[in-house]
Amino acid sequence: MGNKRFETIFDFARHGYATEVVCACGHVGVLEPQGVVGRFMRERWPTNSLATTRDLLKCSSCGERPERIGPAMR
Repeated sequence: MGNKRFETIFDFARHGYATEVVCACGHVGVLEPQGVVGRFMRERWPTNSLATTRDLLKCSSCGERPERIGPAMR
């Protein structure tokens, strides 16, 4: 990753990284770069900070907010 700055989920997609969303319940979701651009570019989410984005997402298993949002390591 080097010196890239990741401040929004769109930054992950722009640099070709998937976005990993981890919940406290253990559920892990991965948003592929194409999906982030296609789904979230219509909304204001890509310009939100990661902290703000965390408040907009919910776990599909337990309904809680994610514990961590970061680049998915492959």
